[in-house]
Amino acid sequence: MHNLILPCEVGVKTVLPAVKAIMARSIVEKHDLNEKQTADLLGLSQSAVSRYIGRERGNLLNIESTPEILALIDNLILPCEVGVKTVLPAVKAIMARSIVEKHDLNEKQTADLLGLSQSAVSRYIARERGNLLNIESTPEILALIDQMVNHIIKQPDNKTEFLKLFCQTCQTVREKGLMCPNCQKEMTKAWAEKCLFCRE
Repeated sequence: MHNLILPCEVGVKTVLPAVKAIMARSIVEKHDLNEKQTADLLGLSQSAVSRYIGRERGNLLNIESTPEILALIDNLILPCEVGVKTVLPAVKAIMARSIVEKHDLNEKQTADLLGLSQSAVSRYIARERGNLLNIESTPEILALIDQMVNHIIKQPDNKTEFLKLFCQTCQTVREKGLMCPNCQKEMTKAWAEKCLFCRE
């Protein structure tokens, strides 16, 4: 009886390491991050990154001579990357304003509650920060943020529910396509025109 080998099994052993190797080298060489920072970014050990950079690992498949693949790897942008830059600050800004305006806490108390500096809270309240994404006109998102605010005020030590609500908020932002314009700025035009990832 022949062994049943699935393409994804082969891909995990060959394609994935080859892609990680190219990404590790690109991050270190083109973006001036050190091996430790690169390891943290890619979710790898520092020794794995070192082996990828030294070409001791990720070399079972030669994909470096394929321009289309290199372009995809170079332009790899994950929705979570864009979310951290846009959704997270927008949510924090609304939360900060809500805590100060609706719950009568001062900026220092709000900063302590949200794990931010007082100057960051001040900038969120003044709308100098957290305005790359407009989510204030979406009732479902505001309702989720209200739940997060109430939760963090009443149960500041219970982060699990808060994190679930935040993930739900981010997912709602993505499903409604509110993050798409920001994502599209980071993508090639060809990818931007075809991408429906968040709304599927």
